[in-house]
Amino acid sequence: MENSRNKICLKRNNFFEFEKLVERLADELYIVDSYFSILNVANEQFYHWVFDTYETKSAALSIDIIDNCIVVNWFFDREIFDLLKRDFTIDKNPVVDIIMHLVDNFIFTDDSGNIQFHFNFANGFEKVCASRASVLSAYYNKVRVAVNVHHDIF
Repeated sequence: MENSRNKICLKRNNFFEFEKLVERLADELYIVDSYFSILNVANEQFYHWVFDTYETKSAALSIDIIDNCIVVNWFFDREIFDLLKRDFTIDKNPVVDIIMHLVDNFIFTDDSGNIQFHFNFANGFEKVCASRASVLSAYYNKVRVAVNVHHDIF
C-alpha cells in the first residue's frame, strides 16, 4: 500500500476522513466489521478528547500496516503532545479507559511527538475482537467496564 494514501490531516469536524481511510484499509485487508468498529471507536474517542479538551487545531495522522498490525500514528505539536502524555491515564480521563480496552498497545514517542495505537489482526484476533465487542457494548450501555481484554494470545 502506498504510504501517501494512508496519511491525512485531521481538524475539528472532519473525522469522516479517518473513517473513509479505515474503511478502505479494512476492505483491502479483509477486516471484519466488528474490528473496523473497534478501530473507529478507539480513534474517534481519542479524536474528540483531544480536540474538545485541548482545543487542538489539527493533528496529522498516518496508518501503517506492520506485521499483522495496524498502527495508527497521531502527530501533534510539542505542547499538545506533552499534555496528552501527562493526561493519558485512567485516573484523569474515562475516555482513556475505553481506549486502553480497545487497543493492543500504545506508544508515546517523545522525539517525534507521535502517539501510536496498535491493533493486531493476526490469527486468533477473533477472540480479542469478541472481548472488545463486549467492552463496546458495555460502554454504549453506560455500564462500568470491569472486564480485561485478552492480549496474551498474540
